[in-house]
Amino acid sequence: EASFDGTVFTSGSSKTFMLQGITAVSPDVAVAGESITVTFSDASTGIEDKVACKFGSLDAVVAVLDKTKNTLTCALPAGASASAVSATLDGAAYTSSTATVTTATLASVSPATVFYDATTSGSVVVTMSAVPAGLTKDTAKCQFGSAPAVSATAVDVTAKTITCEVPTSGLTAGDVAVEASFDGTAFTSGASQKLMLQGITSVSPVVAIAGQPITFTFNDVTGADGDKVSCKFGTKVVKASMNAAQKTFTCALPAGAVDAAVSATFDGASYTPATSTVTAAVPSSNTPTKGVIGVAVNSIVKMSAIPAGQTTATCRFAGQSVAASGVDVAQKTITCPVPAGASLDAMAIEISFDGTTFSTDSATSFTYQGISAISAFHTVVGNPIPITLTINDVTGADADNCKCKIGTTELAAKLDGNTLTCTLTDLAMDSYDVEFTLDGKTFSDQKAFTFVYQGVSKVEPAQATIGSEITLYLNDVTGVAITTSKCKFGDFVSGVKAVNADTNTVTCNGPDHATGGAVTVSFSLDGETYAVVSDAVKFEAVDPPGDGGGSNAGMIAGVVIGVVAAVAIVAGSVYYVRRRRQRATYGGLVEPLV
Repeated sequence: EASFDGTVFTSGSSKTFMLQGITAVSPDVAVAGESITVTFSDASTGIEDKVACKFGSLDAVVAVLDKTKNTLTCALPAGASASAVSATLDGAAYTSSTATVTTATLASVSPATVFYDATTSGSVVVTMSAVPAGLTKDTAKCQFGSAPAVSATAVDVTAKTITCEVPTSGLTAGDVAVEASFDGTAFTSGASQKLMLQGITSVSPVVAIAGQPITFTFNDVTGADGDKVSCKFGTKVVKASMNAAQKTFTCALPAGAVDAAVSATFDGASYTPATSTVTAAVPSSNTPTKGVIGVAVNSIVKMSAIPAGQTTATCRFAGQSVAASGVDVAQKTITCPVPAGASLDAMAIEISFDGTTFSTDSATSFTYQGISAISAFHTVVGNPIPITLTINDVTGADADNCKCKIGTTELAAKLDGNTLTCTLTDLAMDSYDVEFTLDGKTFSDQKAFTFVYQGVSKVEPAQATIGSEITLYLNDVTGVAITTSKCKFGDFVSGVKAVNADTNTVTCNGPDHATGGAVTVSFSLDGETYAVVSDAVKFEAVDPPGDGGGSNAGMIAGVVIGVVAAVAIVAGSVYYVRRRRQRATYGGLVEPLV
């Protein structure tokens, strides 16, 4: 309306004038970065690249004009607090609003500590410095660390709180930053509020032998019930021992765990997950699996897994432990020296990484090939015989190159099933180790079986009267029997009267006649086959003293005695005749003869 005198104005005019200005600002509470909508009475003249908003003295980073809605949308800058809003449509003239916008910040999180459970971790209440009037759980959200944002489960505008469930994935134990959003897009940032997620910070080792202790380290064990703590490997639950001071649980790794997800519980119900998995290492194969006994050999054991950095291991063969001579993590192999003196039975190979816990689900074993029986253990010198060796396992045998070895003498052998048959050669009186080879190269060194060539080493006495008991010293009296064995002196044979195993002697009656000199001595185990005689071992039988019968000495003595007797008779006769003649001449008076 108009006036000429400043008092009277026109009326009923149809003419109007539009004052461009801010009619509304929404919302009046927001987080930094959240969109604020400024509504104008008319924004049709706005220039898109020159529009702008100010919150107090702070310029908005982004401003977007919508002429159809007469709105200008601006991002609330950080630091604005109960700030008056102004805006421009042409970059020059700003229009102010009586409305203010308050930047909301996150004041606190309660509780400050939550047990991080892979199934349900519970709720936290986020208290804000302010919240928009009319805020609902449909738009409010919380964000925990780098996990995806979660929708609020409750909003209390009066209490200025937002309640959210802690995510069950995407997080790790430790301090987690908490942020909140009113519109689900812009979140508080730079907040000092954090939530402590109680959980597993490390698991060690991640590769182990079944039964080996696994240590779970936590960032906090407050509230853990020592009677209910346990660990879980996949689906297998294992009772744990807790060390509150070190914030650790210790659990024995169950058999069969392969890349098993692990978790632990404070109360026997809620489990917190670990980011790592644990694998039970199992011996799967080994080579070689057999070898002749007494020969040093390594068996290389293939493992399903070996801990990174593992440099030592212990191998156990049927209860006998030896240090591994090599560990190859890349090839997953452990080199095990097979212990000497082990039995001929198949020995399960068990592996330990810590020297205490050994694998019990092993599919590996090693068998020493050796002599389990021998058909004969002795013979008399000069009577070589065939012997048969029974071998416990002949796997890999080369039938054309099998041999026996008696002492240092190698003999061709015939392989028949699990036996080797060899024909002995004539060897000297002695005891010999019996060994064998299945490939013509590698001989056993079992030293469990010996073969003896038996003979006479000495006779006592070396001379005796006929029929005396004579002691023969043998190198070995095995097989000597009173009922069948015989002694032989020259061509005279007599039975054995006694055997002494402690002194390796046999007692026999000597010849029943004088031998007329030293004769060779031998013996027989069976009364038929005699040991080859030695010229160094001889015996002589002589007649008893005063016995003229039979021997040359006796005959000579008899002749000498006869001659002496005849001479005496002749001398006596001559003496008698002479005395008779003297008496006749001198009348009986005679002088004694000189």
